[in-house]
Amino acid sequence: MGEAEFWMIIFAGFVVYIIWGLVFDFVMKEFENIDKIRAFIRGKKENLLDLEKLKTEYTNKINDFKQQIVTANGRISELQSKIDGFVFPVKEYLHYHHQYKEGWFQAINTEIALAHKEKTELLESCELHSEEHLSKLNLVDPDFQHLVYSKN
Repeated sequence: MGEAEFWMIIFAGFVVYIIWGLVFDFVMKEFENIDKIRAFIRGKKENLLDLEKLKTEYTNKINDFKQQIVTANGRISELQSKIDGFVFPVKEYLHYHHQYKEGWFQAINTEIALAHKEKTELLESCELHSEEHLSKLNLVDPDFQHLVYSKN
């Protein structure tokens, strides 16, 4: 009988060994699944951190673009005010106007072959157009150096 108890103990140990092996295998598979879940969660957290960095980077770029827009709008306003109201150099314009008129007078007197009466009429017409042009611009007898024009 001693020998049967020995073999029963060996057999029971073998059964316990198999049961513990199965339990260990089952536990290890569950840990492996848990580890996959943890790795997945870790990967998603890293993705979130990368997305947060991208969000911050894009937010900074957007702010830079907004700053550039504000700067450009300021520059546009500055240039628009220069366009809308510009300083017109009256004396310089009158100087060039009289030079131009004198050039026409010289050309009419020396280059065009007309009768004296027709030349005189043509010169008077030139003078009339010159005075009309200056009166349209309100520059007949200015006593100022510059005139500021603004948008109406």
